[in-house]
Amino acid sequence: AYLPSMDTPQNQRFVRTYRERYPNAGLPNQPAAATYDALFMLRDVIAVTGSDRQAIRDGLNGLGTSLPPYQGITGILAFEGRGDLARLPVLIGVVRNGTVVPVERPR
Repeated sequence: AYLPSMDTPQNQRFVRTYRERYPNAGLPNQPAAATYDALFMLRDVIAVTGSDRQAIRDGLNGLGTSLPPYQGITGILAFEGRGDLARLPVLIGVVRNGTVVPVERPR
């Protein structure tokens, strides 16, 4: 669900900030990107719902329906009503010049 070479403004900013903060760690990986998305998605929902646990749970469940989907590092995140991601992106990468890059989808 994540490649550090993804060419989106959100990801470019994330990789740049990650490398500044952790200069010896190399590029961020999928767990780093997913954790970032989870924390900032939660922050955004709490900003709308407040800190009541049930309201937060309902707000998260409503991402993509009663609330706009979350535009994250790993893609657009929305839930389908039972707690599962409605559109979990699947990426396939290939190594080019020592870097894993997304394979282009056939047109």
